[in-house]
Amino acid sequence: MRNPFVATILLSLSLACLPVGSNAATPIQPAMSGAIAKPFSLTCDAFGGGYQGYVQGHYYDYGSSKGIYITQYKIYQDPEFLYIQHKANINLRAFSTGGIIKEAKSPDNRRQDNKWHSVTQNIPNISGSKVLTRVEFIFSRPGEKDPRCTVELLI
Repeated sequence: MRNPFVATILLSLSLACLPVGSNAATPIQPAMSGAIAKPFSLTCDAFGGGYQGYVQGHYYDYGSSKGIYITQYKIYQDPEFLYIQHKANINLRAFSTGGIIKEAKSPDNRRQDNKWHSVTQNIPNISGSKVLTRVEFIFSRPGEKDPRCTVELLI
């Protein structure tokens, strides 16, 4: 015979694990079903550390394909340069085992103010069992060659 008290606690615990605003009857979107999501954080610097770029996001591994999503960025610029500009770039490239290259270039408007900014920059549906992802920062430096750095992630 089941204990009704234990059954009530188990039901309460299982409901507490549902995401806020979720409906247990709502099906999972087919594209995300079975995907393994992993967060990442990447950093690189240029010009002797005078510029530093940071991105955070996540990637999905669907098995036969991958997807990479940048959700936030921050660009540090040494105050000595006094070139606070909002014309930096963050370019995202993906190279798969089959040699397929996909890219998502940012507009020329990324801020160099040492603050985190939300962004949506992604490459979905990258085929291949292994994918090399490269993030390139192009920092804005008026009147001079723009410093650059790249960082890579193998997924």
